[in-house]
Amino acid sequence: MCAPLLLAFGCGGGGSNAPASGIALSLANNSAVAFQGQPAVSVNATLTRMGTTGNVTLTVTGLPQGATDTTQAPGAGNSGSVAIRAGTAGAGSYSLTVTASDGTYSGTAALNLTVGAAAVITSGTNGPFSVAMSTAFQPAEWDAAFFTLNPQASTLTNLSNLGPHHIRLQGVSEGVPQGSAGTTSTAWDFSTLDAITQPVLSVGDHSPEFQIAKAPPFMYSGNDSSNTFTDLTFAQFAGYAQSLVEYYNVAGGFMANGNTYASPSGLPITWWGIYNEPSINNSLDATQYTTMYNALVPAMQSADSTIKFVGLEMCCGSEDWALTFASNVTAQVDAVASHYYSSCNQLDNDATVMATVPGFVTSVQTIHSNLSTNPALANTPVCG
Repeated sequence: MCAPLLLAFGCGGGGSNAPASGIALSLANNSAVAFQGQPAVSVNATLTRMGTTGNVTLTVTGLPQGATDTTQAPGAGNSGSVAIRAGTAGAGSYSLTVTASDGTYSGTAALNLTVGAAAVITSGTNGPFSVAMSTAFQPAEWDAAFFTLNPQASTLTNLSNLGPHHIRLQGVSEGVPQGSAGTTSTAWDFSTLDAITQPVLSVGDHSPEFQIAKAPPFMYSGNDSSNTFTDLTFAQFAGYAQSLVEYYNVAGGFMANGNTYASPSGLPITWWGIYNEPSINNSLDATQYTTMYNALVPAMQSADSTIKFVGLEMCCGSEDWALTFASNVTAQVDAVASHYYSSCNQLDNDATVMATVPGFVTSVQTIHSNLSTNPALANTPVCG
């Protein structure tokens, strides 16, 4: 709330102390905030005249260096405005004075100006950037039509614009291309898996991480992926994994049941993750998982010796698995993954989510420490 200030007036008569003539100036706001390099901020001004009819102009004093003002004079009227542009003025608080004058009489009002700093975000980099933007897809029958239902303007183009690195592909349910739940079928069908995989191969760094998240259902007891493996040597599972590499990475693909199966794009997959969160899936322990890893990796390398491998893919406080893995692994390890979940509630605020990060840092440090018990794994990257 602003009180008008009377700075010039004539002499009174008849014993009264009230001024005979003058100008009082009031501002709609006694403070204003302007940002560097941004549009001007405007404050309206109102005059109260006492016995004056002249043209009135407005002036501003006290502006910091780099700031400018533009005024709209009241003239013969009673209203005007002051617009202030921060320009290159330094961030801070400044005391300004706005003066209204008709050449004979004048009035002033105080205005506190705050100049705020403005940040400009660009796509350039200055120095190394070690954090990669990525995302994940879980090919299955419930989302296989994603790229069909969302044309490239809203999916592939936008996905590519993220510049993603190593998008994770995690085929589950009918996204597992061999067999089907509840049967002993060994037939192959890549249609559900490739409805997601082929578009993903075409965007970003063209180098997704293909996580072999599940084995075909017939490899589990009861044909149900929630149960245990029937073959704890994992030789059968290793054969399945080898066929996946042949399908995507080997010219001509592979043959099974009298049919040839080959990826239609011919775009190879370099990074392969071995199983998904084994610490909570299929009643495996850390030793059994390491046996699985040691079986699958050489079989896959026999199809393509250039591929790279991500081990463990663990979650949920299973950092000690890294110690068992480091003590028993014999196959190639290019990275180790651990999955972190700040929250599964989309209504949680930023503070709740960010408060979980220190725990993730501690977890990664523990994993690194456990891996370092094997000198060959001391510098192995840990990814999310």
